[in-house]
Amino acid sequence: MRTPLVDLVIPDGWQEVDAHGQVLAVAAPDDGAWTFRPNGVLSVRASTEPIHVLGARAISEARALPVWSHVVADQPWFLEGGEGRVVESLYETDGVCVSVTRYVIATGCHAIDLTMSASIRDRFLVEDQFDMIAGGMEVKDAA
Repeated sequence: MRTPLVDLVIPDGWQEVDAHGQVLAVAAPDDGAWTFRPNGVLSVRASTEPIHVLGARAISEARALPVWSHVVADQPWFLEGGEGRVVESLYETDGVCVSVTRYVIATGCHAIDLTMSASIRDRFLVEDQFDMIAGGMEVKDAA
């Protein structure tokens, strides 16, 4: 899938569910088998903020949810095209514990945010797909 500044490789069967401006949302097949349908949301916005600010914001946003939430990990992410961090968190909604992995990148001109979510029960079924999407992200020179 292509956006003006970032290209994503999505797994077979996954589909685009929303795209507008610099936001792209994809999801696993809606086959009724999921507790919480695995999905990914990519957003790109103009920003000169450094990675430590973007990482801190990701942590703050996870902790500020109006439901139970917990930040599990925050670690550097090494990739071509910018500095990155990975923030992992959990939250509960409608009796389902959702696992969130948020990949944030600071390019100096843009903030790139790829948020991948699945129920904690189903997370291990889509872990490889999440890694494929994040690892296959291509940040274009204009970003």
